[in-house]
Amino acid sequence: MGLRHLTILGLLLHAATAAAINIPRMNLTTPETNDCDPAVAEENVNDFSKLVQKIALSENDSRTALRKFKPEVLPALNREEIRTLEKAIGDCTCIYREAGTKVTLSASCALVGSSGTNLNVATNAHLVEAYFDRNGRPKPGLESCQFANKFGDKPVDLILSPGSYSLGTLDSKKDPLNDRFFVKLAEKIPGAKEIPILRGTEVREGMHVYTFSAKQHRMKEKLGKRDIVAQECEVIRYLPATASEPGAFMSNCSSTPGSSGSLNVVRDEKGQLSAIGMFRGGMNSQLDGQPVYKTDSQGNVVLGKDGLPILNNVTVSLTMDSFFLRDFQVVESHLGDQMVQREQRSTLPTSTKGI
Repeated sequence: MGLRHLTILGLLLHAATAAAINIPRMNLTTPETNDCDPAVAEENVNDFSKLVQKIALSENDSRTALRKFKPEVLPALNREEIRTLEKAIGDCTCIYREAGTKVTLSASCALVGSSGTNLNVATNAHLVEAYFDRNGRPKPGLESCQFANKFGDKPVDLILSPGSYSLGTLDSKKDPLNDRFFVKLAEKIPGAKEIPILRGTEVREGMHVYTFSAKQHRMKEKLGKRDIVAQECEVIRYLPATASEPGAFMSNCSSTPGSSGSLNVVRDEKGQLSAIGMFRGGMNSQLDGQPVYKTDSQGNVVLGKDGLPILNNVTVSLTMDSFFLRDFQVVESHLGDQMVQREQRSTLPTSTKGI
């Protein structure tokens, strides 16, 4: 078991104390995080979104309604782009029943793609992994899953038959870098266009990204039911993909319960909105509102043994790299079985839990 694997495991362990994260190179690890998986939801509540979760509320929480969004560094969005986002971003909601118990699971998700089919949505595997068997097939109790966008179109069923979905992992606690779930819509949504996945652009530290979420937890302002939450974030550290592992990056984005699956977006060389990442998890909620970097009593940034600043309060996103595209194209082409088998691996902050 390598260093990358060990550091990511730490991120998802149930721990009792809050602490800062020291991340060599960019190991997404903090001593305390808890993966908020559907199994926990089944034990405690009937609504996944009501779980008490570790989140990462930024020191300068800039989240606002999409229609009021005024980015500081990135170009403003025009009306057509806002409409496209409202058509493409929404909630993926699944219902599971067992022994008379109903569990509702919900996460932010988005219509994305690379072929123009406008039929495929992406979110995190931890939304549904507990309700798939060891072969990656839905358990009998998984009754239904739907996608409902924020534009207000009629909800559309998600197809859970072989070839129509892909799970990056069945154990996101041990394998958080592969925490992705792609699934095909039963029918196209009128006028909805997928957000294209940007190819060939390297994420870099210091770059700014748009982030869009269907979830509104812990917002300072009161939003309408159909408002998308928008924010501008800065990439703090980047973990490039390797030959055997997907990549990830950490940012100063605010993340809250249910915001797993939120979309990180940039503009391509032609100025068009394109997806580059997807929220995976946040840090210990006791760090909410604190700076990104750990500081001493005099306000100086504290460095770790590796010479890098110790990270204190960040959100982790999965990059839409070659691993992401490979699995996604299984669904786009409707080829192969739904579960892409692979050995477990990871390197995220062992303190980010699924949100």
